[in-house]
Amino acid sequence: RKLSKDIEWRPKARLVVGGHKDPDAPYLATNARTISRLAVLSILQVVASRQKQEDPWIASAGDVASAFLNGPPLQRLLYLQQPASGVAGMEKGALWKVEKGIFGLVDSPRGWWGEIKDILAEIRVHWRETTFFLEQLALDPCVFCLKDLAHPELPPQGYLGIHVDDLLAAGPRSLCDALKDSLNAALPVDEWLDNQFEYLGSRVVVDEDGVTVDQELYTSGRLFTVDIGKEQHDLDPATREQYIDNMSAIGALSWLASQTRPDLQAGVSMAQQLQRQPLVEDLRFTNSLVKKAWAHREESMRLKPVDLTSFEILAYHDAAWANTKPATGQDPDFMLYAEDELDGIMEDSPFKNKERKAKRLASKVASQFGVLIMLADSECTFGEEGNASILEWRSASIKRVCRSTFAAETMACSEGLETGQYVRSFFCSLLEGRLRRVEDLHGQHLRRLAIDLAALRQSLNWEKRGATNAYRRRTSSQASEKDVGT
Repeated sequence: RKLSKDIEWRPKARLVVGGHKDPDAPYLATNARTISRLAVLSILQVVASRQKQEDPWIASAGDVASAFLNGPPLQRLLYLQQPASGVAGMEKGALWKVEKGIFGLVDSPRGWWGEIKDILAEIRVHWRETTFFLEQLALDPCVFCLKDLAHPELPPQGYLGIHVDDLLAAGPRSLCDALKDSLNAALPVDEWLDNQFEYLGSRVVVDEDGVTVDQELYTSGRLFTVDIGKEQHDLDPATREQYIDNMSAIGALSWLASQTRPDLQAGVSMAQQLQRQPLVEDLRFTNSLVKKAWAHREESMRLKPVDLTSFEILAYHDAAWANTKPATGQDPDFMLYAEDELDGIMEDSPFKNKERKAKRLASKVASQFGVLIMLADSECTFGEEGNASILEWRSASIKRVCRSTFAAETMACSEGLETGQYVRSFFCSLLEGRLRRVEDLHGQHLRRLAIDLAALRQSLNWEKRGATNAYRRRTSSQASEKDVGT
């Protein structure tokens, strides 16, 4: 509808409340899961790689209508005032009694997450004389693997991703259609869009050459530059209005950089570090990022078909001193060439004319690192041509104090290795439908906290599921005995 004026607009409205005024808010559990960027791109990568199959894979997006109102009953007493304008048919001053979750209540997302998990656990998909069920992925509980009920050890045949009320289904077209039918029977899904849709603010297009993901519409509608007066100098502090506008602009840039624009990530990271007390020159730096984002708004992430039976994970990493020249007195056994030292200094950094604090200690030395992880055909590592897709990226200030370019590069290398190993574990776990640890894949006895936590969470969920089933069997048995006695 946003792309074509010929499609009639569909009216939509929802009730939103001021949840910050909820007297119970400080005492409520509010944490709720949302799907990760890596999970979304990994699912779409599988779709891109399986376009040549006899039954090509598709990706479909749908949203659950009035999700929170379809969630569990509210387990507390809460009343709601009418809007100032009143509500037709209600007595003036009358209150609503809140029975279900509403947009704005801080605990609504958590309640809905618990409800939809239970609903999906009961769903069965019947396709070609096979019954499938949905099982959560250990490394991202918002990803559900579609597996054969009779042979759960087999790899998943499809996937379902969840971000609050936004659903992303993927699989062979005929199986994906069967999955959507089962979801429609259990959830009030408005409509499904196949192979061309918006998901989490990004436009997704699937074709026989792969998958493209872009945010052109978001960039066109959300980005703006901060107004700067001609009389203002670079080292002048920003006004209150400029401070607010700068935070809004950086917030919009942050979402863009985190979803589809890795090229903006380093700049956005540094802009975020300066947003508490920005100078006019910092506003100019933010504006330069906005202009760069706007100039390349039509660029997209391109997920190309990769052989999923033989692939490699490529980890690119880099680091730079963002505000100072190399220190003297370096260890002569660990020195870089002079030109490499100069390449390790960010000349266009917003910290060029100011002190920059490291994240630890009272140091004036701080470094920025960047990591880019790609999934590639195995031929790429042997000097041959092949396809590759970006799956993960990040840029941030290095937590440790690095007193040489070599030290900063070493820390970036460590980040690149660890991130690459995690992406490899995640992607292999997604393909196989079971948790794959780092040591399982490479024979190294490395411990990675996120993967270990996923294994622990999975074990606890199994224990909880077993206890719940035992309780249901016991109560069912007791009910049967009571009926017999009656």
